Amino acid sequence: MNSAKLNWLDYLQLFFVALIALFLASSADGRETKVLYAGEWKSDSFFTTLKGSWQIVREGKTLYLKLGDNFNTTEGPDLKIFLSKLSLNDIRGNNAAKSDTSVRVAELKAFRGKSTYAIPDDIAIDDYKSVVIHCEAYSKLWGGSPLRTKGQQ
Repeated sequence: MNSAKLNWLDYLQLFFVALIALFLASSADGRETKVLYAGEWKSDSFFTTLKGSWQIVREGKTLYLKLGDNFNTTEGPDLKIFLSKLSLNDIRGNNAAKSDTSVRVAELKAFRGKSTYAIPDDIAIDDYKSVVIHCEAYSKLWGGSPLRTKGQQ
């Protein structure tokens, strides 16, 4: 009996067929990813570390804040992510979470590495000037970043 054996070219063809099928399936749902804002974190004080990159992206109709794999911050209690209508220079611990100038995005899930946070649908992102991480329990600003469009200096 002669059994059919696959050679490396057959495996390569199967790989590319699977890759193309995966690409077509992922683009068929219409979820194009577009980076709207991007930046680097800046620590507010000598006592807290906050560094790494972040992006706000639109995937389909949903906005996400994505922290880069280089994200790193000092661990602390009750750390939350806010968008603020104030510029980063005007934000202090006592006004970082005020409801008339800021909106809570999420509780910080991880102190290091990549993480993704859905931005609530009712937030008009263009109304905000900065993104901040803030310890709400002790009114301590960890730091933040200006909300700049991708490519803006």
